[in-house]
Amino acid sequence: MRMKTDQIDIDVARESSTESGEEQAGAPALSGPSGEEVLGTRIRQRRLDLRLTQSDIASSAGLTKSFVSQIERGVTAPSISTLRGIAKALDVSLFYFFQESNSDHTVVRRHQRASVRNPGANVYYELLTPDLRRNIQMIWLHMEPGQVTSDVPRAHDGEECAVVLEGTVEVEIGGIVHTLYEGDSISFDSGQPHRTRNVGSGPATIISAVTPPSF
Repeated sequence: MRMKTDQIDIDVARESSTESGEEQAGAPALSGPSGEEVLGTRIRQRRLDLRLTQSDIASSAGLTKSFVSQIERGVTAPSISTLRGIAKALDVSLFYFFQESNSDHTVVRRHQRASVRNPGANVYYELLTPDLRRNIQMIWLHMEPGQVTSDVPRAHDGEECAVVLEGTVEVEIGGIVHTLYEGDSISFDSGQPHRTRNVGSGPATIISAVTPPSF
């Protein structure tokens, strides 16, 4: 299922059973729960599983309790950056909210990829691995010219290796900027704050491997 708002456009893998979740108003009309409701329900369920309050999540993610409540109820959609903060507060990967609960796939077809998109920023991520139960997480990143993956460098657990399939990008790691061209690769400790910017005149495509899965 795809949820599309002014802030974020996300494909959510959903099983036949109904779930509820959320994001900002403006999602397309769909039968059954909207993508926003699916997202919100998954966030709420994870929070309850950890016996955390909305105030706990708000404090950890730098949000207000009312905003967290709106996200859980499907009234408001978080940006990718905000959702990453919530995911960190809940000790899960960003893609945790957008994959099938029970996935035993070996092959992931292109149209089956869980994806997180920000249409306003023209940046999107797609999960290439079937689920997050593996020892490695493969991510496809697409960026239009001038776009950046995050407003500020961000860190997550693990180790990362990325290769540029198309375009020219700058990867900032711990305050040091590395320029990569088509075919170049980079490896680094994901615990260092990092972000990527498309500095070329055309689209940039990157494949990243993260171990253990933490993005």
